[in-house]
Amino acid sequence: MGKYPSNRIVEKLKKLKEVNPFYKEKYKDINLASVISVDDFKQTIPLIYKEEIFNKNNIDKITNYVNGIIYPSAGTTSNHFSFRLSPNNTNEGFNGQLIDLFKTWFQVDNKKTLIINAYPLGVYFPEGPYTVVSTTTRSDIIIYLLDYIYHNYESVIILGQPHFIKHLLDLREFNELKINRDLLKIVIGGYWFPYTFEMYLLKRLYGNNWQEKSDNIKSTYGTAETGLGVLIDLPKNIRKYLYKGGINEIIPLVYMYDPQRYYIEEVDADLVITNLNEGDPELIRYNTKDKIAIADSEQLNKLGINIDLASNMIYLYGRGRYKENALITHNLFYNYEYAKHITGSYYIEGENIYLQLNKTAEKSKKMIDYYRSILDYKVVLMDYYEYKFNTSLDRKPITQ
Repeated sequence: MGKYPSNRIVEKLKKLKEVNPFYKEKYKDINLASVISVDDFKQTIPLIYKEEIFNKNNIDKITNYVNGIIYPSAGTTSNHFSFRLSPNNTNEGFNGQLIDLFKTWFQVDNKKTLIINAYPLGVYFPEGPYTVVSTTTRSDIIIYLLDYIYHNYESVIILGQPHFIKHLLDLREFNELKINRDLLKIVIGGYWFPYTFEMYLLKRLYGNNWQEKSDNIKSTYGTAETGLGVLIDLPKNIRKYLYKGGINEIIPLVYMYDPQRYYIEEVDADLVITNLNEGDPELIRYNTKDKIAIADSEQLNKLGINIDLASNMIYLYGRGRYKENALITHNLFYNYEYAKHITGSYYIEGENIYLQLNKTAEKSKKMIDYYRSILDYKVVLMDYYEYKFNTSLDRKPITQ
């Protein structure tokens, strides 16, 4: 079946139809014997969606396990939700791949490394040849660690969602720290962010030398339903090829996936995932609603990228509501001087876009005029505490 083992997926489909209540009902009128080729698979097996999987009547049907841990999702493509995660998703094989990734990125096996896990409660990072401290989104604890414990390590890696990482780097207390920033690494994940946001973080950390430090910021992409780290970012030469510098360019993030674990499709620009290994929940042609394009092998080959790798790459353009929001978030961070004064949180009502200021910023007509010129909305600036933000950038504030 082309890019994935035919026998493997056909046998999995047959087994799910026999033993899994969700797929038994889903596939009851499907003749799986007719699924032989890739085209058969795409034409015969229906797509499934988050709303369908996490319907209260389906979640227990689609999973195979009894006990598990609660795993939260920010709900960037739909609503917030959480589900039980089977221990199968945190087995030695997956943890080993994640540790190997950090060895490749940051040489954690050769350097005394502190990893600060600043993801919200429930996001697990495996033990390995490093020290892990889970701080959740407590910036005060992170500042303390960097001020008093940082000096005991050769490298410090902070993991977190984009919104929180920006908040941390913008804090006065962070910028007053007397630390060697070359030894500080950032790994961003949780939901899509524009390339301009990544450039903002680099400029915030390294000033005019930011382009020389681009390897100090990495990103992971993963849907909570399939576990963290489905995709990993790629070398900057591909980014340079994609980055044209225009304010209206939505610069995609570029990722590589493991074809032994996932079969990836692009359906109407949506990312569709089939997990090839046994997993909980079992996801067959699951539409994440994340917007992608599968890499053009010929173009990537011209860049000197191994043609065998090129077929395992995708461009990620945004999550959830795509075109408008991707362009908005791209433009919010395009100008560093203005981006310093906002958190990145916003929401839209009618002709107005509401932007949250950071804790120390003040409203100004100059800022309103600038953002109105590039966002094509009437801009309303909201004080930090007036806008009680949620984790996703494009969400209305929490109401009492």
